[in-house]
Amino acid sequence: MKSIFGDGPPSLPFATLAARLWPESLDGPLGFIGQDVSKEGGVLRHVLETGFLRSLVLYGPPGCGKSAFIHLFFKLHKVCQTTLRGSETSASEIRQSIDRAKGDRKAGSRHVLVVEEIDRLGKTHQDLLIAPVDEGDIILIGLSNENPLRTFLPALASRVLSIKFRPLVPEEIGQILDRAILFLSGQSGRPVVISGSGRKLLLERSGGDARRMLGALEWAFEMDRSHSDQKEVVIAEASLLNGMGQTGGLYLDRENHFDLISSFIKSVRNHDPNGALHWLSRMIESGEDPLYIARRLIILASEDIGLAEPFALTMATSCLAAVSAIGLPEARIILSETTIYLALSPKSNAAYKAIDRSIQAVRDGFLPPVPIYFKREGKSSYLYPPDQPKGISPQRSIPPEHNYYQPGQSGWEKGLHSRNGEEAD
Repeated sequence: MKSIFGDGPPSLPFATLAARLWPESLDGPLGFIGQDVSKEGGVLRHVLETGFLRSLVLYGPPGCGKSAFIHLFFKLHKVCQTTLRGSETSASEIRQSIDRAKGDRKAGSRHVLVVEEIDRLGKTHQDLLIAPVDEGDIILIGLSNENPLRTFLPALASRVLSIKFRPLVPEEIGQILDRAILFLSGQSGRPVVISGSGRKLLLERSGGDARRMLGALEWAFEMDRSHSDQKEVVIAEASLLNGMGQTGGLYLDRENHFDLISSFIKSVRNHDPNGALHWLSRMIESGEDPLYIARRLIILASEDIGLAEPFALTMATSCLAAVSAIGLPEARIILSETTIYLALSPKSNAAYKAIDRSIQAVRDGFLPPVPIYFKREGKSSYLYPPDQPKGISPQRSIPPEHNYYQPGQSGWEKGLHSRNGEEAD
């Protein structure tokens, strides 16, 4: 496939603003390489300065500098290159790339094989790369939005250096925004002006994705300059909103998926309905499966609320049924109602701890025989509890020292202390 990492800046007017702002040297701003690349002593900085390169995997959310780094490396250091896409490439294409790389090596040139979406590269395809990487025929650079090492063959994973790119912080997004405004001012021949509220909107809603911020700015710039006859191009906040779209730059990958649900559950557990609603909104806007959220609420109702509020489990299971029947967007209301109820409910993990204690005792070898009065042949000796004083039979199931359930002190469960372990007189 054709590489997006050319020898120079993409030609106007077809390239996006983000691509036109890719860095061209180490002397000026590094575009949106906001990672440790810009810091002295970092691995990637060393690669750019010296040209020394071994196989790498670069992963992280969109718009955080992975492609910009590779573009700058190819700009600074002349190497042969091939770009493949993990979801589309065939074994024959990989073999052809390896053959070209071997030819380049004989001619004294290095060959870099860039594999986009490397997390979607099949294991049989990965196997073809192990020997060429080891022998130096190719230098592999894998790109992925998610950590791909969990999908790698162990032999390939041990041969690459994995580097995570984080989302950019507002300060870094702001530096890129300033550079973009200067660039657009030069392109249009008129100063480009953006209000403080417009700037804040871009920084907050970009979600750490510089490409998304630049895309919104480019849309707004084109809309506002087309109907402006003033001496400057004023970027309207409404235009930025139109360019930004509806999701605020939210991106959901495997790691972010777990981080968001973890923050959501911990907020509910901590009696924090407002925090829980925030993380719930983030998941909904990121495209999370609402049924997954509802199932996690059921787990929380049993694990963290338990008998402190027994109705919580009924509420959560009803939530799952309602969300399944209704779907989004209305399901957001059901999830909100359930989230608030569970967040404000008293909390207890006594039932959760009780079953774990009992299971551990069994695993440790506590396996007493079934009492004879519980067996069929002992039916005549069985004392029916409702006929006994206080409704409790003196016939124990297990020795009393095995006290697994210890009621909590919150909510409805607080009243169970007087009944727990009670014996007949």
